[in-house]
Amino acid sequence: MNTRNKGIKWLKLKVSRYFPRGKSWIRKPVWWFEFTESYISEKGRYVNFLCQKEKNKNDFYHLRVPTNYLQRHRRQLYFRKDVKRYSLYLSAEPKRKFTEIRGTGYLDFAQFLL
Repeated sequence: MNTRNKGIKWLKLKVSRYFPRGKSWIRKPVWWFEFTESYISEKGRYVNFLCQKEKNKNDFYHLRVPTNYLQRHRRQLYFRKDVKRYSLYLSAEPKRKFTEIRGTGYLDFAQFLL
C-alpha cells in the first residue's frame, strides 16, 4: 500500500462522517464520531475532530477538544455497549452547530472551534 492509499484510509477512519438530513437516522444533519475510553484517558492531550463542511468537499471545521473535557462529561455522552465506544452526533444545523445531540448532556463543542 503506497503513502497516498494509507493517507486515504487514515482519513476515512479518523475524519467524521457527515450525514445530511436525509441520510441521518435522526433525520437531522450531523457529524458522527466514535472513540474508545482509552482514546481519551491521557490527561493533557487533545482530540481533534474534523467536520466536513459539505458532502464530498475537502473543507473542514476543526475542533480541538481537551481530553479532560471528554472525561469530565463522559456520563453525558452516549456509550455504545455493543462495541464499547462513545458515539457523538454533533449537530450540523446552524442553530445548534457543534452541539452533541445523541447523549443526555447536549454538550456544546463550539467553544473548541479553531
